[in-house]
Amino acid sequence: MKSIKRANILLLIIIIISQLGAVIFKFIPDFAYEYVYILLPAVFFIMIHKKNFKNTLRLNTLSFKSLIIVILISFLMQPFLMFISALASQLIGNQLDMLLEEGPKYSFWASMFSMAITPAICEEVLMRGAILDAYEGVSLKKAAIMNGLLFGMFHLNLYQFAYTFFMGALLVYVVYITNSIFSAMIIHFINNAISVCIMNLPKSGGGTSSNPAIMDFVIFGGIALSFAYAVIYLVKKLAAYNNVDIRQNEMIMKEPKLFNWPLAVIIVLFLLISIIITLAMFIK
Repeated sequence: MKSIKRANILLLIIIIISQLGAVIFKFIPDFAYEYVYILLPAVFFIMIHKKNFKNTLRLNTLSFKSLIIVILISFLMQPFLMFISALASQLIGNQLDMLLEEGPKYSFWASMFSMAITPAICEEVLMRGAILDAYEGVSLKKAAIMNGLLFGMFHLNLYQFAYTFFMGALLVYVVYITNSIFSAMIIHFINNAISVCIMNLPKSGGGTSSNPAIMDFVIFGGIALSFAYAVIYLVKKLAAYNNVDIRQNEMIMKEPKLFNWPLAVIIVLFLLISIIITLAMFIK
């Protein structure tokens, strides 16, 4: 389907201009980075293809009960994402820490704006708005997997890919069930806000090991999986409350082609940049 190809081209263009823009257009302030390189192209994409903003972005309000469930999902998914993050850190190192060390330093509230509020708006308009809308006609499960993959690769490093893949897939289900992009924005904001708070905690001077014991890791994994099950339970409850049968969407007989040349280029760019970042960590 042409809409999927166009959406992948949009993501490819955003990846390229955001990387080049950071080098060429240094006059653009850091706080405006995602609004210029992510939000504006997504908005232009919707306008150029003459799509209805309200329908494309699912600009619908949430009921109070749906809001409460969405907030609960935001917090209960944290142990699983933290486990995936810790696992990725053990395997390839915490690449995000290295990237943040090289970036500008912000105060707590500036970090909250740039790392929590801004991505919750800009990245959701792009990923769960313009791009997810292009996957209309694809089964919910495949749309979630593809959106998770694209969201993960969009971050251009293996460490963030590990947990943003799961987060992106989950957000597709939540947006589909609530028919509201605000549900994804809330979860995205809370997730990033928690990270900002953790980053601003006083650093302990203790000599705790960065390599946890295998048994501790297994226990952590078990706890994380139990919380993941709780999230799945809440997603089903959210679907039941909104009278949405998430399995009905799987009954699509003929689906559009999902793989195309812009997706192939995105994969290549993601792998190349990820390898460069991983090698830089080991050299460092």
